[in-house]
Amino acid sequence: MYLILKRSIHTQQRESRSADPHMKEGFLFHVRLRNNYNHSLTSAEVLKRRDVSADTIEKLTKLFEISHSPSSALKTIKYELQVEYGDNHVHASVDRSICLTFNSATKKRNDDSNKHLDNCNEEECSPECYVFDCSNVSEDTVEIECAPASDVNGSGTSGKPAEGATLEEEWMEIFEDLKKKMREDPVSFRPAVASFVSNFKKMQTD
Repeated sequence: MYLILKRSIHTQQRESRSADPHMKEGFLFHVRLRNNYNHSLTSAEVLKRRDVSADTIEKLTKLFEISHSPSSALKTIKYELQVEYGDNHVHASVDRSICLTFNSATKKRNDDSNKHLDNCNEEECSPECYVFDCSNVSEDTVEIECAPASDVNGSGTSGKPAEGATLEEEWMEIFEDLKKKMREDPVSFRPAVASFVSNFKKMQTD
């Protein structure tokens, strides 16, 4: 590609009075375009601005599904990088496509929670639905049998459990207190409870 640079007009729309012939006839340029970067693609400044890869997003989503927080999920990803890259894991951890930042992980976690709430209908996400079907769940020699939602709604109590209360009664007291908090401040408690319920249901099938 060839370009000619001329200067025929000066300020206030009048012609230039320069006697330089080059300014009148113009400079001839031969331009060659090469689609090459003029900076290193492996520098830390470039790597930290790369888009997060689909594999990393999928890995992060799976970690969130098993109750990882953004912080613990990032620690898990960095540990896997140490195993995979060995001594070079420090350089690999700079690459945002395979090791995203804490802010990006937090945003991903919030987006997943919002999508989960958007997909819930009123019946699924109402406070009454946060009573878990955890019958015959045993730990050591203690067996916990939770009452159905209808029984809990009709026999709710407030305050601390009575002295000598059984483990089942303490469980039900916790559920009642949680339902009360969700009614009073759904913005603060509803996302966390929805995530807990989802993870609890998955834990039952593990």
